[in-house]
Amino acid sequence: MNAVEPMFTPQDWDQLVADHQPPNVLLVAVDETDAVVGYTASRRTVSCSRAAERRELLGAGSTRTARL
Repeated sequence: MNAVEPMFTPQDWDQLVADHQPPNVLLVAVDETDAVVGYTASRRTVSCSRAAERRELLGAGSTRTARL
């Protein structure tokens, strides 16, 4: 089933692509006519500062785990 009107503007797609540059991922499924039929995206969210923050919260040598 196709949408009667596009769900996203060309600017929306440009932003989506820009937001998912490596190391992020954007996978787009198209049909025989190159019309977009679906997509999925993944964004990297863990940063070095978060790892340092986690170590600081746990303290050196701690065996506990923390959720941030």
